[in-house]
Amino acid sequence: MVILETGGTFIRDSVASLMTTGQYGSDGTTESEGDTALGTPIAATQLSLAVTKAGLTISTVHELDSVTGNGNTLREFAVKTASGDLTRATTTDLVKDNTKEVVTTNIFFVSIN
Repeated sequence: MVILETGGTFIRDSVASLMTTGQYGSDGTTESEGDTALGTPIAATQLSLAVTKAGLTISTVHELDSVTGNGNTLREFAVKTASGDLTRATTTDLVKDNTKEVVTTNIFFVSIN
């Protein structure tokens, strides 16, 4: 059996429709597949994602403006669904203040090979 391109597009659209928000956290422990959520979420940084689809690719963009999340050290990021976190990535420490706007882009590929 093979998954047809229309099946791949269906999978892409189904997954993309679940990606609602992104959020930063301050826990810098290394991420693992067994994680279920951010270690220490920063509530003010949970914002809507801009989601685009092309081919079998999903791109998400999360933007923090100069006034959101100030005073926090950003160390982790998650793409979230209504039922929980879909991804978790740790990053280099970034102390957020009003001189910084932060944009995080994630790209997901659906492979049907």
